[in-house]
Amino acid sequence: LSAYRGFFGSRPFSHTNTLLTQQGLDPIDWSR
Repeated sequence: LSAYRGFFGSRPFSHTNTLLTQQGLDPIDWSR
């Protein structure tokens, strides 16, 4: 997970959800 966060920067989750919502998709619930 550290490599994933390092690659995407400090806010990978919110950035991913932004991309998803821009595509008309549902954002991911990362708390599960």
